[in-house]
Amino acid sequence: MIFDGFQALDLAGPHEVFQYAGTLAGGYDCQVLAPAAGPVRSSSGLPVHAGHGVADLDPEGIDTLVAVGGDGVDQAVKDSTLTGWIAVAGQSARRVTSACSGVFLLAASGLIEGRRVTTHWTRAKQLARQHPGLRVDCDPIFLRDGRVWTSAGVTAGMDLALALVDGDDPVEAVVHRCGFGTAETLRRCFHRHLGIAPSEYRDRFRSIKEYA
Repeated sequence: MIFDGFQALDLAGPHEVFQYAGTLAGGYDCQVLAPAAGPVRSSSGLPVHAGHGVADLDPEGIDTLVAVGGDGVDQAVKDSTLTGWIAVAGQSARRVTSACSGVFLLAASGLIEGRRVTTHWTRAKQLARQHPGLRVDCDPIFLRDGRVWTSAGVTAGMDLALALVDGDDPVEAVVHRCGFGTAETLRRCFHRHLGIAPSEYRDRFRSIKEYA
């Protein structure tokens, strides 16, 4: 979900993660949505084409809703048509997420009342003041409260997206799927390029505060 004045990296980072994961294993079909279809200007001036507007995309059946942030979010939350679409989509979505100040859109839609959430530290006091029903924690880079996932600064959105797609398959299954031959070959490859074992890599991207 984008809007005039959105942060381009809040879109591009998670989008690349989900799109690549879909290419590798299927299951993700990324759609860029805005109040109206067409070119949408980011906060830096970079235009991005939104393939759908809220009037032409059915809010039912969304798997993972990602609300991006940006300077324009303060104006976007005043668009009742936009927040209404988010409210309906979020009620049936398997996961509701935000990057940076995108959490303001989720809050305005009424989806996260009473949840523990995070956002960029410069926005934390504003979020708590405008939505006192939220439990705002700006320490983690991202956290999960049930099916609601929120992230802090811009690049944290990519960390969050990686956590949403890093799966539970055993190493042996991953090895077979990726053509490494043996688990030891995969382990050596990880150490050579990343300096850690595959299990450590998975755990690192699961280092998220979770709440029931």
